[in-house]
Amino acid sequence: MTGFYFDEHMRHKVAEGLRAVGHEVVMAVGAEMIEKDDDTEHLPFATEHHLIMVTFDRPFAGRTMARTDHGGLICLSEHFRNDIGGSN
Repeated sequence: MTGFYFDEHMRHKVAEGLRAVGHEVVMAVGAEMIEKDDDTEHLPFATEHHLIMVTFDRPFAGRTMARTDHGGLICLSEHFRNDIGGSN
């Protein structure tokens, strides 16, 4: 199974849903990574722990697209911020 690293803007409910079907999910809040820099702290943390980073931060995702020094990045549309998995 694939593991994910959620930055501080992702909802706990989504993490719980993924964990329920067997995925590893590390949340920034649980890893004491709140208010850290995406480029120099969050992405390296995810990479070091072999996790795919998940964020809503489009500017960060744009900067990261050209990089190959990480295990993956998922950038979700703001449209889904409050409705992932029908959470509304």
